[in-house]
This record gives sequence, C-alpha cells and structure tokens, in this order.
Amino acid sequence: MEKNSGPLSPHIQIYKWQFSSLLSITHRMTGVFNVAGFFLIILWVLFLAIGPEYYNFYQKFLRSFIGKFILVGFTWSFVYHMLNGIRHLDYLMKNHALNKWVLQRLSAIVLIPLLLFLLYSLVDLVNQDYTGALDFFDSYLSIAIFILFLIFAGTHLKLGLGEIIEDYIQNESMKGILNKIIMLTSAILPLVGIVSLIIIIL
Repeated sequence: MEKNSGPLSPHIQIYKWQFSSLLSITHRMTGVFNVAGFFLIILWVLFLAIGPEYYNFYQKFLRSFIGKFILVGFTWSFVYHMLNGIRHLDYLMKNHALNKWVLQRLSAIVLIPLLLFLLYSLVDLVNQDYTGALDFFDSYLSIAIFILFLIFAGTHLKLGLGEIIEDYIQNESMKGILNKIIMLTSAILPLVGIVSLIIIIL
C-alpha cells in the first residue's frame, strides 16, 4: 500500500478533539466553498461572452444583498483557506516527495497571487457595465493571468476534493463515482472559462 506522506486528517470519531482539528476541518470546508466561488467566476466570464443581456442580469444579482453576501463569504473563505494553507509550507520544505499532497500545495502557492489579482479586479468589475468588463480583457496581462488561474484552480480543485473523498468516504463504489464527478468538474469548468475567454477576445 502506498504510504501517504501528507498530514493525516482529523478523524473526529477516534481522536480527542483539538484546536488543530478545527482548523483542518474548516480548511476543507472553505475549500469546498471556494469551488462555489470558482463557479461564480466561470459564470461571470460565460455571461460576459454570451452578451450584455445575460451579463447585466448576472451583475444585478451580484449587486443585490444576497450577491454581496456571497461575495463577502467567498472572500473570507479564500483568505482563511490561503492563510491556513501557509501553515503547511514548513512541512512542504522538509518533505521533498513528489506526491499529490506536495503538488496540491504547489498549485495553491501559484494560485495565491493569481486570485489576489482577480479579486482586486473583480471588486471594480462588479460595478462596471458590459463595455467596461470587456475592456478588462483588452490587456494581455489580464488574459494570461485569467488563463493561468483557470488551469491551476482546476488542478487544485481536483487534488483538494479528491483528498477529502479519499479521507472521508469509505465506500469504494461511491468513492469512484465522486472521483469521476470531480475529475469532470475540474476539467469542464476551466474549459468553459477558456472557451468563453476566446469568444470575448474574438
């Protein structure tokens, strides 16, 4: 059996409750919530590609109380997930095995500046009209950062959710089904984003 060199999950039914257990579980919960935030970003660029009618409808939702609540929640979730993930960098420096856990941490490191740039930009873009949002992708830098974000976010999504399934789902049949769903989701979402971006550019 392959030895897992990453940190063990807090199995709350076996081990005594600890503060580190709460941090780890919350880290995984925010990771799942970040998937929803990733989906919102994909929807934003998709509606921008479809046309002003759909984009304006989506912008109206984001500007509503519920939309702002979701955006604030996503921002908090990302910041917590990022800061808590930094705690594991010391482990990464001491363990050089090229496994899924290390790859997950590396993808997270790359995502930090990319997502910070996008969050900073989206704060302004939420208040922009359709034409103003299109202008964002006039810059080659914005296009490159967005594409890199899609690729690394999809990779991190697959690795992170796969780790959760591996640790908490015991039924092998269900585990296989969920892993296939995760694989498809991690491929389809970035693909939709890239295709939408191509339509916008053209």
